Amino acid sequence: MRRSRRPEDQFLKNDTPPLILVILACLFWIILGLIGRDIWKPIEPISFDLTKRFISGDPWYLPTLLGKPFLAHPTLYYLTAAWMGKMLGSIVGYENAIRLVNIPYLGICILSTSLAARESWGKGHGRLCALILISTLGILVRSHQLTSNVAWLSGISLALYGLTLTTKRPLLAIWIFAGSLVLTFYSKGLIDCITLVLLALLLPLSNRLWHTRSHFVFILNTIAIALPWIVIWPVLLYEKNPNLLIAWLHQTVLSFQAASGQRSYFLSILPWFCWPALPLALWATWYHRHNRPQPQAISLGLITFTLLFISLTLASDPSDQNAMVLVLPLALIASGGIYTLRRGAKSAFDWFGTMTFGFFGLVIWIAYISLVTGTPQIISHRFHQLQAHFVAHPTIGAMTTALFVTLLWIISRIFLRNAPYRSITNWALGLLMIWGLLCSIWLPYFNASKNYRVIMNELGTALPKNYGCINSIGMGLNLKAYAQYYDNIILHSSYHPGCSLLLVRGPAFKPPHPDKGWIIRWQASRVDEKIERFWLLQKKHGPSS
Repeated sequence: MRRSRRPEDQFLKNDTPPLILVILACLFWIILGLIGRDIWKPIEPISFDLTKRFISGDPWYLPTLLGKPFLAHPTLYYLTAAWMGKMLGSIVGYENAIRLVNIPYLGICILSTSLAARESWGKGHGRLCALILISTLGILVRSHQLTSNVAWLSGISLALYGLTLTTKRPLLAIWIFAGSLVLTFYSKGLIDCITLVLLALLLPLSNRLWHTRSHFVFILNTIAIALPWIVIWPVLLYEKNPNLLIAWLHQTVLSFQAASGQRSYFLSILPWFCWPALPLALWATWYHRHNRPQPQAISLGLITFTLLFISLTLASDPSDQNAMVLVLPLALIASGGIYTLRRGAKSAFDWFGTMTFGFFGLVIWIAYISLVTGTPQIISHRFHQLQAHFVAHPTIGAMTTALFVTLLWIISRIFLRNAPYRSITNWALGLLMIWGLLCSIWLPYFNASKNYRVIMNELGTALPKNYGCINSIGMGLNLKAYAQYYDNIILHSSYHPGCSLLLVRGPAFKPPHPDKGWIIRWQASRVDEKIERFWLLQKKHGPSS
């Protein structure tokens, strides 16, 4: 008799990854990188300044950014970050506490997507889905920064879970999917909320499991529940000022006017950004290509990925932080492809992960030892060339974390070498090891190179009294947000005739040459920064300090 090739028939319940191992890996993956560092470009300065606006008393529905109403999207994420800062700021530090808001959002994201995989593929596949998510390269860094896209991830994951429940527990599915619509709207905006509704409407075309009258009743009920919550924000904008509502709708429409050269951005980053979820998803789709009806996870994952990809491609902001949502439907599909991999492919995948993470883990440890001890000198000299003033001070907490993630990966390689899920466990724990090393023993080094706190504080000290306003050249939106966050300084991009100060940012080898009516009041650069420099120019007849 031919042996069944279905994964649920080939493997017993105890052939799934240990639950405690999956939970431990996910917890460490979520927490590492959120604390112990300053605000980093390019995303966090804007997010921290918006959060600070709420704490300073801005209305919850309308914060300001650089003195203007912020209408890019609703502000639920920044509001919850402000609450987190108020609750935990005195315990772990204000900026650390704000960034901890990512813990519940990422927890919802991993849990909901894993539950969707479990409902679609069967028991044990939820754990595989969680491991695939934390082993995917693209979401590693961006999901640990203060960005509303983290809340957007939670909304999409809840939608996936709700749609897998429609044929089994319709009442629960209605409330979960309605919650996903509200969360998606208040974290990202109207277009992404409409995308989820369109997803629910198109599902019956992809799989007959949803081709029922009850599915359309499900859609009507979710819209009826979610709509009253969604309209609150537009109504408040209209009551504040009708022009605010018009400006928000106009900005939403403008988001679909991307330049033609930007259309291929998301396609170009897919191979590395979605590794290893993408190849595993492609394999699972190919393996089940003859199944009729198609597995629920594949139908749902493919149509979700397609709609999200089209929406992102048409948008005007090609950024890898927006691409994070593409990982979720791929992980849902890929969780059904781990056990069905051919033995050769599984061994090659496992061997490649072992060699990759083993090599980079060893290099990171050797580099850190040379940074601390000065031996080997050639490596230590190179790092001190980049940051001559940096002095490493190993701490017990950082060393303990680094040793733990390293030993966790090594022990898993020893005890799980014959497990059918060893390849994805290898990737998840291997990437966790690299991330843990960078976020523990190497974090002070990276933090020193990305810190703008000192330079902005120096700028605030150098300003004269009653200066009125400041024009700026070369200051991007994130650097302007830095200035407002640290010193409550608003920098203008367009020329204001009444401003007596001008802040210029540019290369150190190309200083400004002011006209006769201007003088250079202050100039500085970050520690060990060899290229970027700041100059503060003042009109000679302007206010004096």
